[in-house]
Amino acid sequence: MRIWLITVADPIPSDYMRPMRVMQVADQAIARGHEVTIWTTSFSHHLKRQRVHQDTEYQVQTNYRVVVLKSWGYRKNISLQRYLAHWHFAKRLSHAFENAKTYPDIVIATLPPLDTVLAAVTFCQKQGIPVVVDVIDPWPDGILSLAPKALRPLAKLLLVPLYRQAKRIFSSVSAITGISQTYVEWGLQLSGRKNIPTWVFWPAADVKFYNSEDDQACRDRLGIPLKKNIRQGSRSPDGAGGVERGRRQGSQWDSAFSMAREARSPTVLNDTHELDVVRFVYAGALGRSYDVETVVKAARLLNSQGEKRAHFEIAGTGPKAELIHSMASELPNVSLYGWLDAKALLALLKRSHVGLAPYTKDSTQTVTYKLFEYLAAGLPILCSLPGEMTDFIVKHRVGRFFEPGNAVALADLVSEILEDVSWLKDASRLARQVACKYGEKCVVYTKMVQVWETIAEDKVCLKGHIATKSSAL
Repeated sequence: MRIWLITVADPIPSDYMRPMRVMQVADQAIARGHEVTIWTTSFSHHLKRQRVHQDTEYQVQTNYRVVVLKSWGYRKNISLQRYLAHWHFAKRLSHAFENAKTYPDIVIATLPPLDTVLAAVTFCQKQGIPVVVDVIDPWPDGILSLAPKALRPLAKLLLVPLYRQAKRIFSSVSAITGISQTYVEWGLQLSGRKNIPTWVFWPAADVKFYNSEDDQACRDRLGIPLKKNIRQGSRSPDGAGGVERGRRQGSQWDSAFSMAREARSPTVLNDTHELDVVRFVYAGALGRSYDVETVVKAARLLNSQGEKRAHFEIAGTGPKAELIHSMASELPNVSLYGWLDAKALLALLKRSHVGLAPYTKDSTQTVTYKLFEYLAAGLPILCSLPGEMTDFIVKHRVGRFFEPGNAVALADLVSEILEDVSWLKDASRLARQVACKYGEKCVVYTKMVQVWETIAEDKVCLKGHIATKSSAL
């Protein structure tokens, strides 16, 4: 089966970044004997720079290729420039599709952006090819949430053309998948149809990568020496990475040894009932939806109370990087790191004990990569995102919820954990078990590919807005 995967935001193999959903599911498709082509833009969303300066195609391995189309870039995520870049890529994509030598058996397009997905859906309708939309972020709702609440009625009027695009997309797709039930239901509602097949595939993790069995295994995965990824004033990725301007810049990253020596087993804490220091880690973007300020405020509150058993590790960059640095620069219980590659990030997670997932009250996220990445590293999670993710964490006893924006509540929760290390030990043991059962990438994304196989085999597609198969699979 020939599969086309369309993405704008996900890394590709030549980026040498941590694989995300598209690359991980591509690996599973190849493993099942399929032919995969990833279509993407020349502009890297994470790195904010051009990958290449002309159309480029390369072979990753047999039956696995990447097509990179030269497209416009943008400096800021929230900008007209970004919208125009997506529009330009969609035009280039449509032209490339029409001129392709061979057509696929199925197309999977990740949302956002809308323009790109609409280009894929239009092409597939014309050719009678099944098309699946995988919802990663519910645009344009995600865009609407960025507007001040008082201006949202006006913003919604301005976004009417985008909502029309979204309705056209979902009314024409063969199936809807997404990273959460909430997102899938959102797409189904926009479609105006009741018979669209839908599936939920939560963002999975490479559990084996996060589960080094001992310090030597950690050293092997880290590599010796570990190159520095921190450059003063440089531009860097959005996620767990960036420019470190803290007082300890680079000092803990001179080699892999310093981190590997402190690395603990990802699933087992010390057998003692007390720990000298419990490390709470946040690794991710310092962006609008992530309430890292509350983490720093909680750290300040605990520091003022003379609490020395809790230490907060923050790795990442983004629009809030300068703000977070200014808030935390004088706190002895906060360490700031910039962009970390996958190996350095692994070392940081292995030396930590609790993962932090702080989100703002108006965040549109439902289930994020942090869920299974933290759990795979044996880290219980403190989460401020109500809904599916917190419900899962609480149900499986691998974390706790705190109110968004409430630094006092977070500080109190940290204090409770410091006094109850037995809970921490139990939750840590459970964390990886839960990750293996529900979030292992090979399991989750193999099932995703099996769904594509069924759709392609049954020719679940729309041509002229009439479904050739109307019942759910």
